[in-house]
Amino acid sequence: MENNKTYVKNGIIYVNGNVTSIKGMVQKDQRITVVAKSNITITNHLTYEDDPRNNPDAVNVLGLLAETGNIIIDPKDSSGNVLGDPNIHAVLMAPNGVVQVANYSTRPPAGDVHLLGGIISKNYGAFGTFSTDRNGNPIPTSGYGRDFWYDYRMRSGYAPPYFPTTGRTIQEGNPQTQRWIFIDSWREIWK
Repeated sequence: MENNKTYVKNGIIYVNGNVTSIKGMVQKDQRITVVAKSNITITNHLTYEDDPRNNPDAVNVLGLLAETGNIIIDPKDSSGNVLGDPNIHAVLMAPNGVVQVANYSTRPPAGDVHLLGGIISKNYGAFGTFSTDRNGNPIPTSGYGRDFWYDYRMRSGYAPPYFPTTGRTIQEGNPQTQRWIFIDSWREIWK
């Protein structure tokens, strides 16, 4: 780390366990995938320096992959209070779990989670609870609402480094030797 910047040479950070706090800004020239064997917890804003909604040629991208666990959104400000309207710029993947807000049904309403990227998960996770007014309009009662923006760079094959959903890589090997390998094509057979 130099001047509060972390440089990632091959684009992959692997943690054999939990990532208990991830937050910050992905520099405009960085492409990163963070993989955790278990859970990943987002604890504050997690944004791109170069927002692809403003610059379609932006190259910074972040993928978060919780292999066997969940991606938990639990943003707090510097005083430890619930952070209102958190911004998350990343493709979030929990293939065996959920992407959801921590304590979604008991935390006070705090605006929306503003996600730029995408979510891939086994189950649909909760972000908050709502009631309705007499006209049927939603009124937040806990947690966050959802303000999701798909990162359109992903539809043209752009993705975080070695991200498994690109259709060009697969995981092979046991936990001690697993790696992502390049594939040209595959066939799925359902029985």
